[in-house]
Amino acid sequence: MYSSNAPRMQVAVGLFIVIIVLFILIPNRITKCENKEIYIKETPKVKEIPKVNTETTEGNKIKVTQTKENKYPHLPYNVQKDPNFDFKKETENLNKEKVKPDDPRLVNLIRNYYIELPSDKPYKLAEPNRWDSSYGQAMFVDGALRNMASGFFVDSGAHDGEIQSNTLFFERRRGWTGILIEPQPKIYEQLKSKNRKSFTLNACVSVVPYPSTVKFLPTSFYGKMVENITSEDEWTKKGYKEITVQCFPLYSILLAMNQLTVDYFSLDVEGAEEGILNNIPFDKIKIRTISIEYDKFEGGHVRLRKEMESRGFSFLVKMDSIAAHDSIFIK
Repeated sequence: MYSSNAPRMQVAVGLFIVIIVLFILIPNRITKCENKEIYIKETPKVKEIPKVNTETTEGNKIKVTQTKENKYPHLPYNVQKDPNFDFKKETENLNKEKVKPDDPRLVNLIRNYYIELPSDKPYKLAEPNRWDSSYGQAMFVDGALRNMASGFFVDSGAHDGEIQSNTLFFERRRGWTGILIEPQPKIYEQLKSKNRKSFTLNACVSVVPYPSTVKFLPTSFYGKMVENITSEDEWTKKGYKEITVQCFPLYSILLAMNQLTVDYFSLDVEGAEEGILNNIPFDKIKIRTISIEYDKFEGGHVRLRKEMESRGFSFLVKMDSIAAHDSIFIK
């Protein structure tokens, strides 16, 4: 009996000793770990759930509206179209009043009913492997801005957003965004189909300091503003018919975008360049670089250079190609 119980007693005593030792050592071990300097990766923050606003309606039903996250800092997210609001009639009224470019009614109208958001779909380009579709303007401006990332551009006369585009490179390679302005409705549809990652506007930039409509002659590729078109006009003879398009001052458009700094302004509007330049408040809008088609500018490059230098710009280069004749300036 005694011999059979001895091993059990030894085991029990051994376990008791082990427990005592662990009790003594573990707190010291924890203290050492707590005092040791440890570097760990910060835990990612959980994305905030959109706030939900609820209101009680008839029949105790709950109408739920989610507050969307603002993905586009250049455009406030209070952009909501009222289906019962006749925005075209309001535009006509503002045209007649010849309101100032910073009139809140005009700014809100452009923001809420004219500017369209960037596409969230994959690009649908005819030449997806061609990074620069300009005739050298994009590469030159890119060099002048030292490969600047995340800039903002204005492309007036954006056409379909790909052919001869001076801004597609910045969007795809430098992570820029901006606004693509194209007045021709059919060409604008092509522009939208490209799924550009920039804002778009189916209108023209005004040559007067207020909103207005102009006669516009869409051609096979280009389009131009016209004043007194006749049956003898070369494009009329070819069967092209004029249309009426809405124009807004550049200042109004940028106010609607909450963006008064433009890193690159591509201005190619087939003869309306001077009128647009004369109605830009350069004291309110900061433009870093600008390319301007000079061959339809009265006095050509020489006079254009004098005009831009008088506004504080420095001449960089004159570029000529088969389909582009641009002067580029920096400030």
